[in-house]
Amino acid sequence: MEVRVSRIIAEYYDYTRREAEDYIRQGRVTVNGSKVQIGDKAGSGDIVALDDVSVSYTHLTLPTKRIV
Repeated sequence: MEVRVSRIIAEYYDYTRREAEDYIRQGRVTVNGSKVQIGDKAGSGDIVALDDVSVSYTHLTLPTKRIV
């Protein structure tokens, strides 16, 4: 399951999502070495980094699919 990169950064560093989006706009956030845009997503096999420091996001509670 993929999650927005801003959520990963916000939850890992205890930032607001707006702060995380500011870092994305500044070009400080990468996924697999490529700069991301607002709204981009990352999956379990991706490497997310802020200022070239990898972020572990395995602890996040990822949404599950619901069948209604």
